[in-house]
Amino acid sequence: MGLRLNVDLDTNRGQTNEAYVRIETIRFNRVLCRIEYTISCWVNKDAADAFDKKYIDDPLGSSQGILTKEVVYYDDDDDIDGREVVIENYHTCEIYREEKSETPVYEEQEVVKLVPYVTFDENGEEVIIDKEVKKIEQVQVGVETEVKKIVDFSLVENMFDFTHKVLKDELSKIFPEDKIEIVQ
Repeated sequence: MGLRLNVDLDTNRGQTNEAYVRIETIRFNRVLCRIEYTISCWVNKDAADAFDKKYIDDPLGSSQGILTKEVVYYDDDDDIDGREVVIENYHTCEIYREEKSETPVYEEQEVVKLVPYVTFDENGEEVIIDKEVKKIEQVQVGVETEVKKIVDFSLVENMFDFTHKVLKDELSKIFPEDKIEIVQ
């Protein structure tokens, strides 16, 4: 499984429009709530597959098709200069989902309250009278909505699928997303 870049690239191995990026290592870090992974970039999928072992005792195949991380990317057929881009080998991503939370906002304000108290009138009868009392209190003046990152390990139940999707999002910062294809 990997990602095919259906874009025009000049590389250290020549021109390709089917560069293949695959994940080589994945490290799950529960303490930091993240995944760390490394990738390799190949001139095409066949070159990447030729490097793999079939049996544990087999030697590694040819790495002749591996690319350096610096490539020249051409946006379209009219782009004759291209631009140099770097496909980094080491990546990290946090394991979270976003959730909105509302937090009440308070401020101190002077509040006037009517406090009943008992007194007596001129006939000696008990009378309840309200008295105004000024106090400084915390009063809710609004609500702040913020997006919180909630740790969610269920996202990595299939770590390979999750990591490939994250890698696709990372590569789409460099290349058009519709030109990046996840292939088996």
